[in-house]
Amino acid sequence: MAKDYYSILGVSRDASDEEIKIAYRKLAKKFHPDVSKEPNAEERFKEISEAYQVLSDKEKRAKFDAGELDEKEINVEYTNYSLREILEFLITGNPPRRSKILTVPIEITIQEAVFGTQKEIEYESYAPCAYCNATGAWQANTWMLCPKCKGAKYVTRIVRSGFSRQVVQELCSRCRGYGQVMEQVCTYCGGKGRTLVRKRNIIVVPRGIDDGMKFIVPSLGDFSEDGQGDLAVQVKIKPDPYYRKIGADLVFDLHIGIVQAALGCVVPIPTLDGIPLSLSIPQGTQPNTQLRIQNRGGYRLKNPSRGTLIVNVIVEVPRTVTQRQRELFLEIAKEQGCDSELLKQGHFNKLV
Repeated sequence: MAKDYYSILGVSRDASDEEIKIAYRKLAKKFHPDVSKEPNAEERFKEISEAYQVLSDKEKRAKFDAGELDEKEINVEYTNYSLREILEFLITGNPPRRSKILTVPIEITIQEAVFGTQKEIEYESYAPCAYCNATGAWQANTWMLCPKCKGAKYVTRIVRSGFSRQVVQELCSRCRGYGQVMEQVCTYCGGKGRTLVRKRNIIVVPRGIDDGMKFIVPSLGDFSEDGQGDLAVQVKIKPDPYYRKIGADLVFDLHIGIVQAALGCVVPIPTLDGIPLSLSIPQGTQPNTQLRIQNRGGYRLKNPSRGTLIVNVIVEVPRTVTQRQRELFLEIAKEQGCDSELLKQGHFNKLV
């Protein structure tokens, strides 16, 4: 393996399990994308999570020390967990359990994508049944032994990691730790403990989001036996008549005439932030020239810095000209050494 997982976590090769756990907890607090402002936080967090997964597993650690660890044995699962879930896992040893993530699409403008916004969304999701309080049992006086935990109130499951396994005990999700359930199932939810409802929520769209990206809103997804799930919001950016967004950069197509390109000019640029911007077009600007203005592009995701505004200069040639314009163009052509007889015969009548 080319990576030195000990150096990544900042521990010695003879570090104890507890020292490795403490080092990972410290680095997770620093580099988790939920809290970190570092530009490479996501990649750094993946790296330290990979190091922790290997060094916290005795078998993988032994293989790594011997130089025999296969990359296929590494499956970094911590990167999808929130910082709170990771810290709870380090304390309890119980990996987080989640409901399936519910995905909903939204459309936003390029301005909203650049600067962030709040959006009200309406969607259908599963919520705890109000009639049976999510137990799945009808309101009655007859109780029965919980069929899932057999009255033990807790259930055990085996968590496998590579060749090792760990037995985890957790509260029974069927009876919620009571050991008993109602004998008759709820007729409203059919014993599922949840019903499909229509919800309205206001969500915060982070600034710097790109087209096609998803971001997670905790606890607004489907309710299930594993608890309240998260909501994934899939972003689609509406086409803008002026701007295109490429990462943190904004692209603007500026149309100017041949006189402006030849002589140079100052052109006002409509901006997304409303701050006036006048762009100086140099004399002799060629078609498809790109002019770049630093720090006037969009914001970077989870980063206070801004990208570049890229102005594509498109020189428009008139398809028709007046008699006076034709005379002026002929004078320019003569000065440039063009054959005046060819011009008069109409070989250059149309400037396209």
